[in-house]
Amino acid sequence: MQIARLIAVESDHDFIWSAFSNAYQEVVECQFDAWEGKLQKSVFDEKWHQGGFEVLQLNGTSVGAVWVTSEGGFLQLREIFLAPEYQRRGIGSQVVR
Repeated sequence: MQIARLIAVESDHDFIWSAFSNAYQEVVECQFDAWEGKLQKSVFDEKWHQGGFEVLQLNGTSVGAVWVTSEGGFLQLREIFLAPEYQRRGIGSQVVR
């Protein structure tokens, strides 16, 4: 399994937002009873503007993203999310290793 991490550029914004919302919507609905799309988009856009997103590609196909920040001289993996059809395949585990 070949996974590439590519620095996200502006043209990746819509894909990453879609992957983010697809990965988190069900979880948020279970925890808070509703997905407030406008609120979630605002939260996502705030993160996006901080930078540090990378697109994850599996064999050349975009499958998700990671958000990494540098804090106090250390890299911090803030979030990793995959499109639902690519979850539970070991992709996230391989990225974290």
